[in-house]
Amino acid sequence: MITEQYIQTIFAPEINLTLDGKQTEGELIRITCEISSRPDFDEIQWFNGSFLLNMTNQTRLEVKLTRYMHGNRISCQVKNQVGKRNQSLTLQVNYKPVFVDLHGNEMNNYSVVLVDEEQRVELQCLVSSFPSSIISWIFNEKILSTNQTTLKIDHLQIGSYICTAHHPLFGIFNQTIRVALKGPPEMLEETIIHSAYVGQSALLICSISKDIPTEEIFWSRDGQSKINSNEKYEIEENRTDRLIEYKLLIKNVFVSDEDSYICTTMNQYGSSIAKFQLRVISLKNYFIQRSFLYGSIVLGLSCCLILIVITLINHYRRKNHQRIRKRSSTTDETISSLAKQHDQMQHDYQDETNSNMDQYLFHEQFINNHRDDICDSSHDDQFYFRDNLERYSTVV
Repeated sequence: MITEQYIQTIFAPEINLTLDGKQTEGELIRITCEISSRPDFDEIQWFNGSFLLNMTNQTRLEVKLTRYMHGNRISCQVKNQVGKRNQSLTLQVNYKPVFVDLHGNEMNNYSVVLVDEEQRVELQCLVSSFPSSIISWIFNEKILSTNQTTLKIDHLQIGSYICTAHHPLFGIFNQTIRVALKGPPEMLEETIIHSAYVGQSALLICSISKDIPTEEIFWSRDGQSKINSNEKYEIEENRTDRLIEYKLLIKNVFVSDEDSYICTTMNQYGSSIAKFQLRVISLKNYFIQRSFLYGSIVLGLSCCLILIVITLINHYRRKNHQRIRKRSSTTDETISSLAKQHDQMQHDYQDETNSNMDQYLFHEQFINNHRDDICDSSHDDQFYFRDNLERYSTVV
């Protein structure tokens, strides 16, 4: 009796991880966990570092890459009755440069450093990117240093210093650091004249640079206390990356509102003001100006219309004159042609008359020379010679 036995070897899962896709910020990659095991696996788990992902029992993982995933370890862990195995790979994410502080927090691309006169300044430019970027410092379009994150300035020059990060894949990125002297806030405009008509609203806008810190901003009338928001006045503040707009809206303007309005901003180093002169135009002046405006418009349109009419008349006259001259020229040519034909006819008639006269004279001379030899014919208008019976006509 022969007995056949089959022996099956069981083993823990064997794993092979493969990555498909471009490891660049914003791209989608696919990581496949290829598994060989006997008996079949019971469970698959995916990990991002030490964090378990919600991707149980799936052999493929799809991930959209971010800069913060650079250097993360993605692991695939598989378990069967024999044991548990895992394999991992490290992400190398290419991402564009960002400017960061000492703690790795992302910074704006524009900043201001306040210094005292004759103070030594040290500027710092930290860049996060992969692969690493080449850093250069530029001032007044001149390169000061290369491959240095710190720039030391012994002889202070006020102005904007540019830190340039050159990335091999994403190009050039700039951070501007403005070095300014410590002082009061900077007003972009100091004196402004604004006009409004009675009954309208007047909007005054005070523009303040954010380069120098500002602690307080307020509006006031010349020689009076601060203005607060109420039924007459409305105050609004808007901030952008480099500018503060502090607005004052004066509602239902009267002649009594004509005055100087002052925008004041302060910090620990002092204060700055911007003066707005409000001019209120009364209804009388309003109607006079409107009448003058509309009268000027009507006068201008009338002048334009007159010029157009004159132009059309002159154009018509020129066309009519050209037609008359053309007709006159045609008549002259016709008369000249008729005169030439008349002269030709007279010339032909004269030639014919002269020819007939010459013939007549020739016959008379001929008859006179042969009068003795001529015999009259029975016809009154014919004759013949004695020696020649051929008859000749006396009619020319």
